[in-house]
Amino acid sequence: IPHQASQDAKALTLEAWFKPLTRNSFVIAEKRDSTNGGYILAYDSAENKLHYAVSNGTASQTVSVDTPFVSFTSYNQITAACGADSIRIYVNGLEGKTVYNEIGEIGLPQTSLLLGSSISQNIYGSGNMDEVRFWKYAKTKAEIVRDFNRTVETNHKDLFLYLNFDDRFDGLTETFDQSNLNEVFNANHALLLGGAVFTDSIPSNSQLALAAYTDADGTYSIGNVRYLGTGQNYTVV
Repeated sequence: IPHQASQDAKALTLEAWFKPLTRNSFVIAEKRDSTNGGYILAYDSAENKLHYAVSNGTASQTVSVDTPFVSFTSYNQITAACGADSIRIYVNGLEGKTVYNEIGEIGLPQTSLLLGSSISQNIYGSGNMDEVRFWKYAKTKAEIVRDFNRTVETNHKDLFLYLNFDDRFDGLTETFDQSNLNEVFNANHALLLGGAVFTDSIPSNSQLALAAYTDADGTYSIGNVRYLGTGQNYTVV
């Protein structure tokens, strides 16, 4: 994903579903350089650990989760958040590790945002990825648990990347960012490089689905409903 100013985030939440094709090391996301710092979220198969490393260009900090995945044959959801006071990793809605933030704000590298690979680490693991979301703030524990297994609204001031990989057409060489604020889109589209292709593999309905929560008045709405066909309107009575 080519760099844009909308990707600059001194606090960050990264959410993604991932299923490796083999038990190998893989990178969920990386955006960093040696001068400005940044972040990387990756799984090390030799150590059997999930690492979330953040840097401000001067200091760095890594948070690790031992034996993070119950299964390597199905999807796992990973959420990593870095805020002013803490850095945390959740796997499938369960807390893996939360530590005190010792470095403060994340640096702002001008490099491309990489998904599924790391040039600096020479890691090009194979697997399936879905429902990738990046936010410019650190989600609370309650927000992480609330959102990990549901789709969310694409219209949000702090959401700067939302890839659902549903825009599949023959010959398409990129997938389109759905994040926007009042229909002004961030356009952080991802180029499909290095053999990356669309597949039919997705999380199951029991893992990822439509859901909403009531507010104080008991009302709710379900947004980001995807459909095929002409999009007819229906009234529920």
